Amino acid sequence: MNQLEDKIKNLLVSTERLGIDKLITFLDEVEFFKSPASTKFHCNYEGGLAEHSYNVLKNFHQFNEMGMLGLSADTVVITALMHDLCKAGAYIKNDKGYYWNKQHPKGHGLLSIRRLRDFITISDLEFNLIKFHMGPWNSVQVFGTEKGEYTILDMTNAWNTNKAVKFLYFADEMATVQEGKP
Repeated sequence: MNQLEDKIKNLLVSTERLGIDKLITFLDEVEFFKSPASTKFHCNYEGGLAEHSYNVLKNFHQFNEMGMLGLSADTVVITALMHDLCKAGAYIKNDKGYYWNKQHPKGHGLLSIRRLRDFITISDLEFNLIKFHMGPWNSVQVFGTEKGEYTILDMTNAWNTNKAVKFLYFADEMATVQEGKP
């Protein structure tokens, strides 16, 4: 294990969620700590997904610490670290880099939620934080009805219901910029 993997696992354990040990086993099985975060954009290298997730956590935690969100520490940890759980095992490496694994289940926020719910219980707020973390970039207006997971109106309503939903999107966007390839 490397230091980042240890940090992430310890943070997840600190939530004391029932089933977190099984989630951590699953992370190892799907190579969460070896997966890239993308094929050609941010953190598109081995271990990039864990690095990106940790960067999102740092940003989201900072927003919360500033008194902007009022979230529990475990909600910040679970949602920031697991927002892209869908990407674990999603990419295959060849001599030119990474490409999409066609055998991988489709979905983004909703796939992350399904995977997470196989192991732990999440609140309605945590559901919305993860579902809408892509902001407009995962809407049917941008990607069409086959790939988009929600409408801009649904996203706006979620953002207006709890500003933390919008701030996880901001934390994710900030991380991609900080990582050098927005």
